[in-house]
This record gives sequence, C-alpha cells and structure tokens, in this order.
Amino acid sequence: MYELVKHEEIYKGDRISLFKDSYVTPDGHIATKEIVYHGGAAAMLAIDDEGKILFVRQYRQSAGRETLEIPAGTIEKGELPEVCAAREIEEETGYVAARITPLLKMFSAIGFCTEVINVFLCEGLKSTGQNLDEDEFINVERYTPDEAVNLIMSGEICDGKTISSLFYYKTLIEREE
Repeated sequence: MYELVKHEEIYKGDRISLFKDSYVTPDGHIATKEIVYHGGAAAMLAIDDEGKILFVRQYRQSAGRETLEIPAGTIEKGELPEVCAAREIEEETGYVAARITPLLKMFSAIGFCTEVINVFLCEGLKSTGQNLDEDEFINVERYTPDEAVNLIMSGEICDGKTISSLFYYKTLIEREE
C-alpha cells in the first residue's frame, strides 16, 4: 500500500536524526515528509507509600520555561526500556523502585517523530538521593491523582506524556475500585 522509495538523512545529532522520506501513496503519488528519528524513551509514573505521584519540575528549552512532568529519559543504545526506567527514576527523583510494571506505550509526536515512550508504574520506592546530569536542575514534587488532574485542567501540567499517563493510571485505578 505505502512504499518507501527514498530515505535521505538531513541531520544526525547525539539523540535524534532528521530524515526526508519519500513514499508512494495508495493512489500512486509520491509524498515527502521530514521525520525525526529517535531511539525511544522511558517515563515513570512513580507512586509513593501515601499514594502520591512523583513529578519533576525542570526547565525545558523547547518550551522556554519550567514544566511539571513525570520523570522520563532517553533509552540508551542497546538498553531495555525497563532498565532505562530504573536508571532514570533514581537519577531524577532519588528513589529506586522495588516494582517496575509496564503501563503503556505511546508515540510522542506521531505526525513527524518515531519516538515511542514506554511508560512504567514504579512502586515500592526507597530513597537513595538524586544523581543528576550536570545540566539538570530538578525539583521533585508529589501530588495525589486528583491534584494532578487539577494541575492538568489549570494548565500547570502541559506535557503530553504526563497527561496521557495520568489519565491512563486514573482510569486504571477507578476500574479496580
């Protein structure tokens, strides 16, 4: 139905590459799209012993401001998503999780990017201390699921992976009740 006929690299960076892809559409025409290739990420919905969700507040250059989001990080080459989740939750929040359970997978920006975010539920948290990269300045905050939804509705939380993950989790726990 669709057939890739040209895959031209335009830019290669440390974490992303930009390609110009040309493909044949079902009606025989050639379409061209610029696609950002990304190796994927892991995001963690970390729940503490009080049932609160851990969030990170950090500056995001692409947004030009600080954002409130669930912890996440880029999967290193050859790394399993769950290994990335365990590494990133400790680095960003200073907690290790006794249990890391897959929740969902999602495309971050399906219209132009290949990045798939693997979201994990992290429970049984134990404090170890943050281990941030030299360019990371992260504050950890905790909110109940209802408080988090209010932060979405007020616009305080505007990150897609966080919004999707929170509504997924909230629906999951409401179905279990």
